[in-house]
Amino acid sequence: ASARSVVKEHEEELKTSRDREEAHEAALASVSDLNCKLLTQAEDEQKLALLHQSQLQQDVGAAHEALEEARTQEMLLDAQLVHARERLDEVLKREASKVEELENELSRLTAMSASFQVDLDIAQGNQNSSRLTLEEEWAQRARAQEDTWSTREVQ
Repeated sequence: ASARSVVKEHEEELKTSRDREEAHEAALASVSDLNCKLLTQAEDEQKLALLHQSQLQQDVGAAHEALEEARTQEMLLDAQLVHARERLDEVLKREASKVEELENELSRLTAMSASFQVDLDIAQGNQNSSRLTLEEEWAQRARAQEDTWSTREVQ
């Protein structure tokens, strides 16, 4: 009986040990399953991260190209601006020269006009003098004619 009781005790320990082993195997399978899921999820996240990284690299490359294009465009625009300023300066100098020439011509014409006005005033003064002289001469002739008629009438 004592051997049976020892055997029974060992059988119960064996059964408990098997139950624990099954529980451990179930836990191990559960951990393994969870590990597989986590690995799969990590791989998926890694793939997404790689895709995202690749997209970011493409975006950075496109942004760099756009920046280079903008810099090139800026240099072209700067060159055009410099050229436009040079042309504007040339046009302004030509126009300033023309304005100066016109001002000089206006001054010359104003001086000539003043000179002509003086000459005109002198000529009008001479003409008025001549008129007075002619009027006096006509008046003298008219008086002489009247005298001649008066003398004829008296005779």
